[in-house]
Amino acid sequence: MERPLVTLEDFVRYAGYTAKVELYDAVNARKRFDGVVKGVDGEDILFRQTGEAEDWRLPFDSLKAARRILSDAEYKAIIKAKEQITID
Repeated sequence: MERPLVTLEDFVRYAGYTAKVELYDAVNARKRFDGVVKGVDGEDILFRQTGEAEDWRLPFDSLKAARRILSDAEYKAIIKAKEQITID
């Protein structure tokens, strides 16, 4: 149920959702991020790393891979919805 994020519009659409991001070039000695998409500012992805209070600015042109990750609550809601479907 993971969804790749490949365009800036994807990062706007999925602002507020959990994601994993990997960059080609390090930002403050980091290439991998795990947290919440906060949106986009120009050509930068705004991202809140899990456990941190400040947002990171990740250059979109350095994006290697990104994917939206389902939270536990979202996963449980999907399972519950599937259980409620009846087949005649």
